[in-house]
Amino acid sequence: MKKAPLAFGNSLGYVIGDGSKVAADNTPFDGTLETSEREIAVFTDKVCDDNCEYARPDATAHYGWDGPSKAFFIEFQMDHYDNYGSDQGMLSDAPAWWFLNAAIPRILQYGNDRKNIPCSCWSAGCGEFDAFEILGRGEMRAKSTIHRQGNLEGGDSNYFLRPVGRTIKFAVVFHNWNITARVLDDGFDFGAELTQAQVDDILAYDANDNSHSLYAIGD
Repeated sequence: MKKAPLAFGNSLGYVIGDGSKVAADNTPFDGTLETSEREIAVFTDKVCDDNCEYARPDATAHYGWDGPSKAFFIEFQMDHYDNYGSDQGMLSDAPAWWFLNAAIPRILQYGNDRKNIPCSCWSAGCGEFDAFEILGRGEMRAKSTIHRQGNLEGGDSNYFLRPVGRTIKFAVVFHNWNITARVLDDGFDFGAELTQAQVDDILAYDANDNSHSLYAIGD
């Protein structure tokens, strides 16, 4: 019996520091994406091997961050810039920070390939966590949402105002089968290490804090 060929979506590639052009090797991010149509994917520095799920042969592929507990911190601003390109399907002036299972960008983020062959691991529960995103062109509210097939989908009524002309600090923590996403105090120190007290403070949920979201992802 002849095996059916594997179906893949677009392949990943290295880009220069601002994400605008392809690069021959991995390059440090320079801190600026000019518009929300310019997207980069961030992985660990560990190159995929035979144990890397959905890694196609001879392609650019790295491992993501494994394990049930991990924390990510970012300082950023989201000034207003319309898209340069002509792709009207891509929302203009709508920056976002998403977390995807590392297998998703190695194949196809959504749907089927050009031959209408299923080419995504969504049906296997990969899912997506949008740490924050602007949902309409030029809007000021940034919201968190979780997407996964099954009963884990949706957001809450919390949001924060997009930082225009200034920066804010933000944390996303995966711990004890929950995801915590929250705005941090301006004075929070992005040091080389975190104390347990700092982690506990970030995870301490305040139902009255409309810039703090908590999502259960299992048990």
